[in-house]
Amino acid sequence: MKNHNLLEDFYNNEIPGYIKSAGKTFMTIKIDGNDEKITIKDVIKYYKTQAPNISSGYRSLARFGGDWRPIDNLANEVLEWFKYSNINELRKESIKMNLEPEF
Repeated sequence: MKNHNLLEDFYNNEIPGYIKSAGKTFMTIKIDGNDEKITIKDVIKYYKTQAPNISSGYRSLARFGGDWRPIDNLANEVLEWFKYSNINELRKESIKMNLEPEF
């Protein structure tokens, strides 16, 4: 697994089984039997377009969607990974996509 030691540190030596791989600009997660790659750009797009919409019960992140709660939890987890592994790129991409970073 790419960045295994960094992931172990991030998850306190207990990487969840749904985490398949991660790098500084992506995290691949097994969801409903499929591996889904979530990028920094996917997370920024989510926070720019979906997270502020509190009226919708449906949200999407990368290529999957569903009830807002698990999607929001996943977006938060992946955002924290990018903050931990590559904060500079996260900030740079946020600014490029016109989302002022608060981190």
